[in-house]
Amino acid sequence: FTDLTYYLLTNRKGGAGQLFGNATDGEALIDKTQLATTSKFLRFNKLFFNGALASSVNARSYLSELAPNFLCDFILLNGKLSLKPAVPVEDSGQISLGAVEIKQLFTTGNILEDTFKIEYLEAAERTAFKAVVRYREEKKNHLPLERTVTVRRSGDKGDLAIETFDLTGFCTSRDHAELVGKYFLTLRHHIKHTCSFQTTPYGLDLAPGDYIRVTTESSPYNAANNG
Repeated sequence: FTDLTYYLLTNRKGGAGQLFGNATDGEALIDKTQLATTSKFLRFNKLFFNGALASSVNARSYLSELAPNFLCDFILLNGKLSLKPAVPVEDSGQISLGAVEIKQLFTTGNILEDTFKIEYLEAAERTAFKAVVRYREEKKNHLPLERTVTVRRSGDKGDLAIETFDLTGFCTSRDHAELVGKYFLTLRHHIKHTCSFQTTPYGLDLAPGDYIRVTTESSPYNAANNG
C-alpha cells in the first residue's frame, strides 16, 4: 500500500506527479522515511494491496478513504504527505500490546479558557455490531471467488446488528480481512466521544497520530441531572 501511495503521488503518467512540476518537487512533498517505517508494519502484518485502478481517482481522497482498511492514517506532517499506522507499533512493525506512549498531558493549566468542547457520538455510532468482511480468494488458473468472514467481540452477547465491509477491490487474504474487522470493532467499542480545545504552541512536540491525555474537571451539561 505504501508503494501504491508513492506511485500515485509521484508518477507523471499514472499518478499526480505532473502536478508537481518534476520528480524532485514531487518527492519533496512526501515523507519517505515515514513511508518506509509504515512499510515494515504492513509487511509484518501481511496487509497488501492486490487490485487495480480502472478509473481516474482523486489521489489524496482515495488514499485517505483506503488507509483505514490497512490500519493506517493518511497524514500531512510538516508539509509532507505520508502514511502512518493508526495503532501503536513496535520497531519491528508488530502491533504493540504494551502501554501507549502519551506524548502530551493537557489540563486546565494548558487548555485555553472556554475553548474545551466535548461531543458524544450518536447512539447508533456506539452500538455494538458484528462485522462481515468481504474479500477475494484467488487460486492459480481459477477465477477469483468472493468470500466473507464474520468477526465479533468475545464480550458482546445476543443478536447484534450486522455491518458489512467490502474489501474485494484489493484484499485477497482472510487474515487481512479478519484484522480489519477487529480494528473497526475495537474503534466502535472504545470511541464514545470526541473533544476539542485550543492551547499555546510553546513546549509542544506533537505530530499527527501521537497519543495525548486530557484531564479536566469540566462536566458537560445534562438535562437529566436537573432536580
